[in-house]
Order: sequence, then C-alpha cells, then structure tokens
Amino acid sequence: MTGCVIGGVQLTGGAGSIFGTALGAMLMQMLEQGLVLMGVPIQIFRAIVGLILMLSVVLNTSLTRIE
Repeated sequence: MTGCVIGGVQLTGGAGSIFGTALGAMLMQMLEQGLVLMGVPIQIFRAIVGLILMLSVVLNTSLTRIE
C-alpha cells in the first residue's frame, strides 16, 4: 500500500497510474534492501515506512486540495 500512495494513487479512490505505482513499489523495495544491508532492525524499518506513509498521505491530501 505504501508504494501505491508514494506512486500517487489518491486515497479517496480513482486516479493513479501504473507507472507511479511501480515507481513507488521500487522505491520502497530499494529502501528495504538498503536498510537490511545496513543491519537496521525490523522495528526501525517499520517506523521509517510508517513515517514515509504519513508524509505521503499529507502531501497527497494537500496536493488534491490545491487542484
């Protein structure tokens, strides 16, 4: 889900693109692999993913209000 939200899918439904979703999923996978290689504990990884998800929701909501 985080990859989709980062990719630009609106949480209210409807708009989104396959390219954006794929890009968001790839970014999340790269982040996960990088943190695993650095030896970061899973709890920290989940916290980082949660923060990224919250930031992308706030950004998504603010951008849809502007339009």
